[in-house]
Amino acid sequence: MRRHNVYNLDTLIKQLWDYEPNIVRRIYNLLFVRCDKYLINDFKKYKSRFIHLLPEPNTKSICSGKTHTAYINVIILDNSITHIDKNAFKNLGSLHNITLSKNLVSIGHSSFLKCKKLNELIIPKSVTYIASEAFYQCTNLKSVKFLNNKFKAIPTNAFTFCQKLKDVLLPSNLEGICDGAFSFCDSLESLNIPMSLKYISPGAFRNCISLKSV
Repeated sequence: MRRHNVYNLDTLIKQLWDYEPNIVRRIYNLLFVRCDKYLINDFKKYKSRFIHLLPEPNTKSICSGKTHTAYINVIILDNSITHIDKNAFKNLGSLHNITLSKNLVSIGHSSFLKCKKLNELIIPKSVTYIASEAFYQCTNLKSVKFLNNKFKAIPTNAFTFCQKLKDVLLPSNLEGICDGAFSFCDSLESLNIPMSLKYISPGAFRNCISLKSV
């Protein structure tokens, strides 16, 4: 009787990663959308943990406290998610990269506060609201891009103490920059302000010691 080898799915995927990482990403996207909540897989060889988050049952949001106990490096938010609640990823110090849902509408208060290894942020066209202190003290954040040109105002203390922030693409129809929005961004040297801007609140660029032009 011929004996068949039985392989663990994770083992197969890890082997495939060596040759076709893009195929692995597609497989994971297909698998994760069939999960009830979320699934973590550890690629120890690459020192990365990938998590694809689905919304809470009967909602379209990610609530706080769902990832705090895991050492997660990369998060992909399922496109069914429309809201990130306050404190959702607060203090997730291992997070390097996050892909936001293409249908995301709002980002809650302090939702990424002290995600100190997060290095890049692309805010989708769908986002119309960001609460205060959303990215407060993301000290390794280097680049922020707003894809929704109709986004109206950078909220209070949104990027305070993002000390390595250097590359910021603002919405072309931006109307306001609120108090402390970019305060203590030590590495910010210049910012292209759109012609649509109507106000800059006091302290919006407080202690931006490298800022030379806006």
